[in-house]
Amino acid sequence: MAGRTGTERHRVRARRAPLTLPCDIRQGQRPWARSRLLNLSETGFCIVWLPALDLTRGMWLRIPGLQALKANIRWRSGATIGCEFEQRLHPAVFDHIVRQANSGPGGLPAQMWSA
Repeated sequence: MAGRTGTERHRVRARRAPLTLPCDIRQGQRPWARSRLLNLSETGFCIVWLPALDLTRGMWLRIPGLQALKANIRWRSGATIGCEFEQRLHPAVFDHIVRQANSGPGGLPAQMWSA
């Protein structure tokens, strides 16, 4: 999302898919920790909160079969955190992850909506 101001970023409407998909999270030199992806858009995602996460630091998201993706934590609400990717996902990558969640073990049918 480089080159956009914060206001312009919030105007962008991205497809968002609710899903359940295991993922790994890492901050700095800490070891990878298992979490669960709860929803995904081309601009960000929500995961289950991990107590060891520092809300002020960037993080890496690793989804099985894909390279790690750099993200920043934007908010926390109870046991959920919302994150924004540093680089917007390509639509084909987004579609691939949603298909993977829908066809893999534990994947729930994803319904698409605008966020």
